[in-house]
Amino acid sequence: MIAVNSMNSAVFCLLRTSGLLALISLASVCVAERSLAQTLVNDLNGTLTLGGSVTNGLTGIVGQVAFAPGDSQHAYVGTFGGGVTRFDYDPTSANFLSNPVTAVPTSITELGGVIGTGGTDGDGGFNGTLGLAFHQDPTLGTVMYLAPAVRFRARDMEPLLQPIVRVNDANGDGIFGNGGDLNQSIVSGIAVTSVHQVNQFQIRDDSLYVGVGSRTQNGGQTAAQHQAIGGTGVDQSDPGETAYTGSLNFIEDLTTLTDTSTSNVAGFTVSDLTGDSTVDDDDVRADAQPFTSTSPSKLRVFSTGFRNNYGLGIDDAGEIWVSFNENENPNMPDELHRNVTFQSDHGFFKGNDIVGDWKVSGDEDGSLQVNSSQLAIDAGYFVPANSVAPFVTVGNNVAAGGLDFFQPDVADPSLAGDVLLARNSGSGRDVLYIDRETGNTSVVLEGLTSALDVTRDPFGNFLAGGNGAISLLRVSNNSVLGDLSGNGEVGVEDWVIFRTNLDSDVFNDAFYEAFMKGDLDRDADIDIDDFGLFKEAYENENGPGSFAALVAVPEPTSLGLALLAWSVLRLRRRSRRGLAV
Repeated sequence: MIAVNSMNSAVFCLLRTSGLLALISLASVCVAERSLAQTLVNDLNGTLTLGGSVTNGLTGIVGQVAFAPGDSQHAYVGTFGGGVTRFDYDPTSANFLSNPVTAVPTSITELGGVIGTGGTDGDGGFNGTLGLAFHQDPTLGTVMYLAPAVRFRARDMEPLLQPIVRVNDANGDGIFGNGGDLNQSIVSGIAVTSVHQVNQFQIRDDSLYVGVGSRTQNGGQTAAQHQAIGGTGVDQSDPGETAYTGSLNFIEDLTTLTDTSTSNVAGFTVSDLTGDSTVDDDDVRADAQPFTSTSPSKLRVFSTGFRNNYGLGIDDAGEIWVSFNENENPNMPDELHRNVTFQSDHGFFKGNDIVGDWKVSGDEDGSLQVNSSQLAIDAGYFVPANSVAPFVTVGNNVAAGGLDFFQPDVADPSLAGDVLLARNSGSGRDVLYIDRETGNTSVVLEGLTSALDVTRDPFGNFLAGGNGAISLLRVSNNSVLGDLSGNGEVGVEDWVIFRTNLDSDVFNDAFYEAFMKGDLDRDADIDIDDFGLFKEAYENENGPGSFAALVAVPEPTSLGLALLAWSVLRLRRRSRRGLAV
């Protein structure tokens, strides 16, 4: 058990029983566990140092930490129970997170937990989100995506509806979704339960990826099916799975969402598929549109066959990684999958005769179940040839969580692209290192009160999110300012790269990718400030006057005039931007 937070002298703990996350009041145990000391047990040959832990301003369990494009000085923290908070961020300071500010109104972060079709009970949202990500939209500016959380209740199988919301800070008051800001539920009703819900987000280029856990504890198996694979024979076929649950879903192109006022603009309208004159949860379960649609503006299934797929990461090469837990059977360890591709099937049993299918035996209309399944198969899902085995298993009953990757410029080059993963239960509550080539694992940080997220900061360090606390793992790297080619020196080849990218925006590039293009001050554009930093770095490497000599060859006059004209233009643009702010 691990502590969540204190509310009116009641302390709630996160208990993971049979794959279930539930909130119960066990104050004495929780308080004791908050005192556990963190220990760096493996520094990976001197690469990692523990930068301490920050608790001030943190409430609830950290679900995901995110950085807005071009802003390396603030960290946004989505929590279960404490909303979304913005912190000033300085990884060189012992107090690396400071000045907490509520970044999203609670009226938005409490939207989760709407009663689903066919539901009769529920008690609203829980002021938070487990998923958090940013996108730089060409029209809307910096947009935050979140999924207001659903309150966990032990073994509560009542259907709930959870939205995906996008907000911006159009009025510039520092709060997203406030006043005249964008505040839109782009998907208004993802059917979930208190068992699992909408989990972590990732955005790469213009695509949003969203993990959603299974609605049932074991994939919707009947008692006989559960017993057949070594279970206790408990019937857990209700409320059944939908297309989205146990899946990695995506909106392929966020820039196509030009309608900023209509609710559910990226979702589907479910019709009366069962023919009983009522649109209810049976119809949601039978709806195959997330499989069959090809619209880049809709939330569709990217890959499926997961249980509770919580952790989601996209590495610097663009490869997608997903972690999920299989705690329903303690002999089936949690898994980490890599190279998660479109329509790949990741093998978790889903409770009927069609291998990998999401439907459940015993639907209102048996033929409808088969028909819906066939529509998904015809669309390319649940094809045996697309079945994917896990890259590595990460331990039994560990609640595999968020993950991220070492940058290419890490001091020990053998670590480049390797993984740090949070584990939140059982033998876990730690941070695990995973070699991306061999799959070998080693615990690097232990003694956490909980561990649901690991996020790389814009400088290559890692933040490990726990219960009311975030720990900093500082990373030693070999980066040389201005070395854009990665050869350890600042030379002509780096100037060619920098010159090519002058006066460009890199908002939707990862911080490291943008840095290697020439965004040396990490503000998502390559401008006069970066030019000054590059010039200084070049002369530090090659001596005073070396940069003037570089730009004087072969056409000093034309190049010099071009640089001067570009600088004046950029300064004017920056001036206009400042007035707008």
